[in-house]
Amino acid sequence: MKKNYYEEKISYIESLIKNKKYKKANQEILNELNLPYVPKIYEDIFNSMFEQIKEYSENNFSKTISKDVAIDYLISNDEKKETIAIELLRKHNLHHDKEIIKKRIETWNLNKTILKAYLFEILVEQNINIDINLNGIILNPAKFGSILDKKEVQKTILEIEKIFIKNPSWKELAINEFHKFLLFTYPAVPVKPKEFAYDIAKIIESHFDKKTSLTIKQQRIKNILSS
Repeated sequence: MKKNYYEEKISYIESLIKNKKYKKANQEILNELNLPYVPKIYEDIFNSMFEQIKEYSENNFSKTISKDVAIDYLISNDEKKETIAIELLRKHNLHHDKEIIKKRIETWNLNKTILKAYLFEILVEQNINIDINLNGIILNPAKFGSILDKKEVQKTILEIEKIFIKNPSWKELAINEFHKFLLFTYPAVPVKPKEFAYDIAKIIESHFDKKTSLTIKQQRIKNILSS
């Protein structure tokens, strides 16, 4: 899956941490957390990184976390560690760990759907050939491909870009929210891309204008994104 704004920002902050530029990394994190709206999964990652920097500073610890430690985080049943693990594991070759990854995806509860989808997409990136039961659907990362490459998803993104052609910052936020919704409902894709793009646009508008009226469907989508 192609990195979005938040993933690129996270990679940048990780490079600052790796080079022991903790003050700069902290400032970047605080800049993100002080924005009017940050998707919850990325807010959790930024908070976790903030704590990570604090731990590094206190213990003078600057080693790169190994794949084995990342795997331990993944199976820890600690949601913060699980979230960190997913970011760490995208940097490692997981072909020899695919059975562990498969088991983790299949044993996570439904409330971890977004983590399941994120981890599955990492397997897609690495073209890992293994059948996985993802919320009752058997999918193979090497055969399924990235959900962002599905034609319905591409059409929805094009419609979002049309709506926000004069507002690039809202366009980026809307696309990020759409990506997040895809993770929550993985592997489903919009049946009506143009209609769904409009729904996402209204939700983004509601973040900044409390008087914006939402339909029942749009409110349901907003509730999912806020969970």
